Amino acid sequence: MNNNDNLCKPPYGYVPSKSNHLVNNDPTASPPIVPSSNDRLSNLNQNFSNIKLKQVCYALFLCLYIYIHHLLQYSI
Repeated sequence: MNNNDNLCKPPYGYVPSKSNHLVNNDPTASPPIVPSSNDRLSNLNQNFSNIKLKQVCYALFLCLYIYIHHLLQYSI
């Protein structure tokens, strides 16, 4: 028996793991998790409402700043 033959053999009890392409071609593999359109719409609405809330807060802050600046300017 040649010593090089042992280098090519996997160790006893070795179970090779499935590679990615085998898992993807496996008919029993579970389908990929794709968010439903309702989930995507909910996320979009949530992001949109967060942006709107920030814009409203900035607008109110700007109005308050202008109002206070106006009061200070004409109170002297």
